[in-house]
Amino acid sequence: MNINVLARLSVALVLLCTAPDIHADSTAPAAGSSGYAASSAPTPADDGEQRVDEPESSDRHDHFDRHHRTERRGRHGWDGRRDNNLVSIGHDSKLAAGEQANSVVSILGSSTSEGDAVDVVSILGNTRVSGPVADSAVSVLGNTYVDSKIDGDVVAVIGNVELGPHAEINGDVVAVLGAVRRDPAAIVHGSVQDVIAGEFGELSWLHTWIRHCLLYGRPLALVPGLGWAWGMALGFLAFYALLALVCRESLSRCVQTFEAQPGRTLLAAILAMLLSPVLIVLLCVTVIGIAAVPFVAVILLCASLFGKAVMLAWLGGRIMSRSAAGPLSHPAIAVLIGGVVVLACYVVPVLGFLVYKLLGILGFGAVVYTLILAARAHQAAKTTTSASAPASASGAAASASGGASAGSTASASGPASASAPASASGTAAPVDAIPPPPGPPPGQPADPAPGTPPPAAAAQPPSVTA
Repeated sequence: MNINVLARLSVALVLLCTAPDIHADSTAPAAGSSGYAASSAPTPADDGEQRVDEPESSDRHDHFDRHHRTERRGRHGWDGRRDNNLVSIGHDSKLAAGEQANSVVSILGSSTSEGDAVDVVSILGNTRVSGPVADSAVSVLGNTYVDSKIDGDVVAVIGNVELGPHAEINGDVVAVLGAVRRDPAAIVHGSVQDVIAGEFGELSWLHTWIRHCLLYGRPLALVPGLGWAWGMALGFLAFYALLALVCRESLSRCVQTFEAQPGRTLLAAILAMLLSPVLIVLLCVTVIGIAAVPFVAVILLCASLFGKAVMLAWLGGRIMSRSAAGPLSHPAIAVLIGGVVVLACYVVPVLGFLVYKLLGILGFGAVVYTLILAARAHQAAKTTTSASAPASASGAAASASGGASAGSTASASGPASASAPASASGTAAPVDAIPPPPGPPPGQPADPAPGTPPPAAAAQPPSVTA
């Protein structure tokens, strides 16, 4: 795509905000242009010098092309209609047959021109031209259809270009991220360029969503043409329920974390969202870390999806009764109930996008903060294990030394106390047997028990003397 085409495309994009003022003053005499043409016409001498010099440069060719178009607009009377601009935002623009306009512009809509126009531009819409156009026909995020004479270029950015049988293009035909479909009878005096060619088909589904959902600040709407959006929403809801079935314990733990510490969960979400781009940039700066960028992106995406399931389970649990038991207490049921409520909120203007973003942020924070708590608990358990290992080792050594000393004492006193019974019975007494308490010496009565009266003295027999 040459510089001329890029310049014309930039001029077409400027029409988003202001209408161009590219015409001469309406009070200027008509002879002005002819005088300019006469003054700019080369003399015979100049013509001869021009044949000797180099060929005409591209800048001089562009200047002549702009001057030619200005003269054409003057012949069609558009210099006196400089304020006749048809601009629409949020809906379509249509110039009927037999009418004239300087610019036909649609933002978030499609432009149709059947009359005489200078420029026809559509942003997030389709451009359809069946009448003469003095300059260019452009569409951004849409398709361009031309079936008439165009003095300028035909451009489609992220869309296709289609030329009908009556199309005659004096400029270039350019399709950026799209394809060019040309009727055999169509005439193109310039070049045909496909910049990163690709077939996008009709983008009416995107235009319908932008018109009925994006402009109202909601993800979904009950209008025809949005079946694909509802299909995606129900598909994600089924995916969240599957996550609840597979990862029940992890999902319940994240829900408990959010219920116990909602403030720290929100803080973790904000910090994670702020630091994630910084981490990706740092990985890209360190050339070695570029390979880790896709993995980081996948991890962040998985955390976001799991966080949305967590928030749906929390919302469904709040709606259901706390006394629910049996199959109704499963997190998957809570996810389905919460998902139905959220889908109903998505249809409400403004509230739909607020609920969508809020659930995503809080769910992401719940997952991140639960991972932080799990890492802290794992580190604390590892520290406790490493600190208890020396204490258990010292206790085992102390018990071992105590057992050894007790064994040596028993082995030293055992043979002396057990030798008499062993010799009398012929069997060895056990070493660890507890010796009986020492008794009174032979011939001495045992001490009476405490609290019993002393026994009476035994009568002595009379001594017999010889």
